[in-house]
Amino acid sequence: VPDTTEDRGVRAWVRSVAAAARLERALLEDAREEVDEALSDWNAALDDLDAVRAEQKPPWEMLT
Repeated sequence: VPDTTEDRGVRAWVRSVAAAARLERALLEDAREEVDEALSDWNAALDDLDAVRAEQKPPWEMLT
């Protein structure tokens, strides 16, 4: 994913998917430390996604 300001949301989404996959694997393996780390990464990525969405204008405002 490009490292540009415009692609910040895409990067956050990719990070959230990757962290969710790591979390699922860690839960299956019963690896407590990895679960904590993946959960923390997932929450951080979701916070980034929320921040990007909050900064975006609704589509109807882009028309004016």
